[in-house]
Amino acid sequence: MTDKVFVIAGNKHQYEDYRKRKYAEEYLKTGMQGGQKIHRSFYYVHDEYTLRGVRNPHGVFVGTWRDRKDILQILETLIVSSEDNQRLIDIKTELWKKATHDQLLEVASAKVRDHIDNEVIGTLLPKYIGPTDFLHNDFIVKVTS
Repeated sequence: MTDKVFVIAGNKHQYEDYRKRKYAEEYLKTGMQGGQKIHRSFYYVHDEYTLRGVRNPHGVFVGTWRDRKDILQILETLIVSSEDNQRLIDIKTELWKKATHDQLLEVASAKVRDHIDNEVIGTLLPKYIGPTDFLHNDFIVKVTS
């Protein structure tokens, strides 16, 4: 079984350094006997969309993650998708108190984007999908008698 580890790092270079170090540690620990595979897959959290749809993600914070402009949205996504999230709530509360201008601007921009997306979807979809139609693999299926 492969464990997915989501890495929230300050930047891609910090992620790559972490990933290489962890693969090296696992390689040394297991000795790669008999061609064993590394049992972890690491995923760089590029933005909050990387985590959307993932239930109870397992991950780590690396490097200068607190300085990311989108860290507040990433934490919000983690909180929503995690069952045991009190520590994440505490981290987010702490970061809100120290949020930079850029981080606050990023939160506001994300809220506006989400609102626009919801308006567009709510306005356009009813024009293309009738009450008896449905979406299948992102295609509108017209139901006829």
